[in-house]
Amino acid sequence: MAESGKRTTGLKTREAILEATRLLFLRQGYHATGMREIAHDAGISLGAAYNHFTSKEQILQEILIERNIYGAMAEALSRAKGESVDELIESGFREMMDGLRDREDFVLLMFMDALEFQGKHVTPLASRAIRDILGFFQQLVELGQREGRLREVNPVLMGRAYIGLVFSSFMMENVLRVLAPNDFILPLRVENWEKGMVDIFLHGVLRDTPRGEEANDEN
Repeated sequence: MAESGKRTTGLKTREAILEATRLLFLRQGYHATGMREIAHDAGISLGAAYNHFTSKEQILQEILIERNIYGAMAEALSRAKGESVDELIESGFREMMDGLRDREDFVLLMFMDALEFQGKHVTPLASRAIRDILGFFQQLVELGQREGRLREVNPVLMGRAYIGLVFSSFMMENVLRVLAPNDFILPLRVENWEKGMVDIFLHGVLRDTPRGEEANDEN
């Protein structure tokens, strides 16, 4: 029981350090934050902080792992369900937006890692998730080919376009609110915006033009 109590206390202390550091990094940046300040905000001694982490870089790495949006994306896509390409794409989009909710801090910490460490802590997280993410789009292509409705599309290019759609929506819906909560107004919000974004991804913005009309236009 005593050993179990020590582990529980150790986990709580570790969580307190991670949370205190996360808030300090977001509020004042990486360089302005020191281990002594982290220990103070976590409510522990400096020695106790060093018992758990050797440096604030190691703490940043651990926070990025915990808040990892790439793993969240892969996990969200694994939950997507649909009997058709349309259903699967819409389900995947909704699952990803739900999975990324409350992870807006990752984007800010990711830029911090890029500036301070050339992305050395974020890059492995993306690399580990990319195979599972691309697997979803291979599944989409195979389903679309069975349906006979999908154009010849490279799964990687489809994935890039789709992730771009999700990421831009995530930035607009979540991250910008955190960066400027008092100044940011979202004029692009429309009813059923998620369904509308998926519709544009699936069908584009141009009407179908009969080939005869195209030929006449060229003449």
